[in-house]
This record gives sequence, structure tokens and C-alpha cells, in this order.
Amino acid sequence: MRSAEPSHAAPARRRRNHLIVRKTNRAIIVEDDWEFGGFGGEIAALIQEHAFDDLDGPVLRCSGADVPMPYAHALEQAALPQEADVIRLVKSMV
Repeated sequence: MRSAEPSHAAPARRRRNHLIVRKTNRAIIVEDDWEFGGFGGEIAALIQEHAFDDLDGPVLRCSGADVPMPYAHALEQAALPQEADVIRLVKSMV
């Protein structure tokens, strides 16, 4: 598993994302934001656009629940993606 920072969406750093996808042939975008209109959608689009031939499957996204962000800490944690959510996505790819 490899990871890339959000700053790698900058034009000068897109090549790093492409190299990671070329090495793993897969991509999962994890963000603590809503899926619709989130920054992860832009990164997924860039990966699809520039590294499509290297992908063995779709770019998967793990994001926050589609609910208003709660203020209470326990509810906030329930609305954000957790480690178990990422593990489930990784297992679904293999």
C-alpha cells in the first residue's frame, strides 16, 4: 500500500499519483468530507484521466457520511470514515 498527500493534486506533483497507481494498479481516496463535491472527487478524476490504463479497477472513495456534521464528538466520529471502513474497501479490491 502506498499513500499520497492531497498536495499531490497540484499540477507539478500529479506524476507522483500516476507513479503510485502504476505500481499498485489500484487507488482508494480517503477524505473526511462528504463524498459529493469533495476534494477526493477531483483527485479521483485526475487519476482516472491520467492513469486510466494502469488501473485494474475503479477508483474507490471512502468519505464521511452524507449527514450534517454533528457537534458531539461521538457522533462526529460516527460520521467520519474510520479505519474499519478503509480496511473493508481494501479487502473488496483484492
